[in-house]
Amino acid sequence: MIRAPPTPIAIRAAITSPGFVHVATKDELMELAVDEVFAEIEVPAADSPDWRAAATEAARSFRSTALRHPWLASVLGQAGLAYLGPNLMSFSERLAALFATAGFPEPSRAIDTVMTYVIGAGTTEAAWLTTIARSGETEADFIARLLPAAQQAAAAHDHLADSFAAPSDTDPEEIRDSKFTYGLEVVLDGLAMRLPPR
Repeated sequence: MIRAPPTPIAIRAAITSPGFVHVATKDELMELAVDEVFAEIEVPAADSPDWRAAATEAARSFRSTALRHPWLASVLGQAGLAYLGPNLMSFSERLAALFATAGFPEPSRAIDTVMTYVIGAGTTEAAWLTTIARSGETEADFIARLLPAAQQAAAAHDHLADSFAAPSDTDPEEIRDSKFTYGLEVVLDGLAMRLPPR
């Protein structure tokens, strides 16, 4: 359990009661929560034979974790990876090892590129799912209810109208997954072009 202390003096002191950590501010409390969640994210070993497959696995693990904890993406969207907890540092180190082993001369830039996409996509997706949850509807029902208004709004825009022409029979979760995969593949394609020849 994490508990905010009543006085600043007690804030920095670790107390002996197991399960309690004193924090000074809401930001410090959030840092602890963020770091706890980062322990759930899986990153393949640096010596994985296919760096793209390994980076994809790490990105998907981050996305899954962010969707289990919808507040995470928005917090990181505001602060980036400014938190320095041990689990986040371990996650970053494993990613750095993965990209360094793959041959990237500046692994931190590769991490920034992938994480910028994953956090951005995760923020949007988590917000969408939160809105649906608040509606009390299924995702499919929510989309079906909004579709007529979307079709009407897009009707005067040639390049958008086809996107809303007819409801899709595809599971909305599969559509979201496909969109995430497409964007991630584009990002990794770009990174692959930056790899020095071997």
